Amino acid sequence: MGFIEESDVRQMLSDETLVDEIITALVSDPGVLKELAEDVADELEDLLEEDPNFRKKIVEEAISNPEFKKSVIQQLVAEMTDD
Repeated sequence: MGFIEESDVRQMLSDETLVDEIITALVSDPGVLKELAEDVADELEDLLEEDPNFRKKIVEEAISNPEFKKSVIQQLVAEMTDD
């Protein structure tokens, strides 16, 4: 129909009760929460990949973990014995 313009919709967002109702409906939907979590995780991944302090902490934690060391040894043996 074309009666509604973006400014009309933006004006609706000034109604805090409406915004609260929209938010409540969105966060009660598991699909929306899953998609939001994926979006946030993607953004965090991008930020953390470039953060040397985060990378250092992960490496330090991994190196101190006996299971990680075992996994590294198994991976090394597998790579060295591949034909």
